[in-house]
Amino acid sequence: MEIKSISLPGKSQPFDVIVLDFERLATNLYQKCTTEDKALASLMVRPASFFREDLEKITFSEARYGSVDKVYIVCGDDAMLTKDFQKWMIENGSVKEVMEIEVADHMAMLSKPKELCQCLISIFNKYAV
Repeated sequence: MEIKSISLPGKSQPFDVIVLDFERLATNLYQKCTTEDKALASLMVRPASFFREDLEKITFSEARYGSVDKVYIVCGDDAMLTKDFQKWMIENGSVKEVMEIEVADHMAMLSKPKELCQCLISIFNKYAV
């Protein structure tokens, strides 16, 4: 996937953004989506921030962030995140439960919205206080 990094002026210092080629996005993010969804997505492509400045200001504590149960939903046909990388995120993210939508691409909300909603409802029913 072609990724271009661009440095833009920020409030206090420059910040880096990435720009992804939409044809590559369509292949790696939206491969299971309808033509209509891909067309709409093409209108939404924007430079993406790494959020470094924001993340440097945030402190994740065990008392707060660590106290929240985390559920990871694996998208079985995700062409953006490899199975090994998803496994690494699960192992290193204090994930309590793993769910899977076997035939979803990276954008499950578009390629398998009903299945994603079923997962979210299940998570709500199990973990909501």
